[in-house]
Amino acid sequence: MAGAAIAGVAIMALGQIQAGQAAKQQADAQATIQRQQAAQERAKASLEASDFRKRASAAAARNIAVEGASGGQIGTGSSLLAAEDFASESDIQQNRILLGGDIRGTRLEQQALLTKASGKSKRRASFFRAGGTVLSGASSFGGGGGGGDLTSAELAPQFGAGMGPVNV
Repeated sequence: MAGAAIAGVAIMALGQIQAGQAAKQQADAQATIQRQQAAQERAKASLEASDFRKRASAAAARNIAVEGASGGQIGTGSSLLAAEDFASESDIQQNRILLGGDIRGTRLEQQALLTKASGKSKRRASFFRAGGTVLSGASSFGGGGGGGDLTSAELAPQFGAGMGPVNV
């Protein structure tokens, strides 16, 4: 009977450790996906900025053509000021597009770091839960307390060998 109980405690502890390992692996995979998404956001923003630049350049060329066709002086006076203003606004919008992609990418990278840390934390917690299960099981085998001084190394070598006597 005691052998089955010991085996049960060992299986529970092993299951807790495996659950923690699985949680860490899942978090690592999710973090990898988030880092990939961050790179995709930056690449997408770069393409959008490039497309915007092309459209703005075409619009500027149309404006010059319209000004020339209407007999205006291209590159002087108010037409020059309008062209400069248009170019400046185009640059600002292009930079906004790039910045937006960078911000979205940074958020995803930060989320990836948090996700990875969460996986490590879950794995670490699984070892503590498993250790608690082993100690709880050992306590019940010892008669519920006062059963003798066992060392933690005797109870569960992988959970703290050399920690000294533990009264169970």
